[in-house]
Amino acid sequence: EADGFFTTAPVKRFAPNGYGLYDMAGNVWEIVADLYHPQAYQLPSATVPNPVGPSPKDARQAGAEVSAFVTKGGSFLCSDLWCKGYQPGSRGQIDAESPANHTGFRCVKDMDGGTE
Repeated sequence: EADGFFTTAPVKRFAPNGYGLYDMAGNVWEIVADLYHPQAYQLPSATVPNPVGPSPKDARQAGAEVSAFVTKGGSFLCSDLWCKGYQPGSRGQIDAESPANHTGFRCVKDMDGGTE
């Protein structure tokens, strides 16, 4: 409620960041294409530029029937007291078969004309 909204804020309600991007943190956790693994940054796939996360085989947790996806950015349910998700790089997880009212998805586009 600190932003004046009880749940999600309307799209583009606040100014864009330095890259001209809106709503990159704090409205809803954003599901990205990467599969979640708790030690993803220690896996061999993490050494390549712009890694896409672990393979489905590596991502599946022992005994799990479904995989989880990475979530980023935090949500309106976060609080400074118990959630440190108010930034685009924050990383969490969501079960691939469990929707929630505080998650959405992040659209991305490759940058033209560059290698970065």
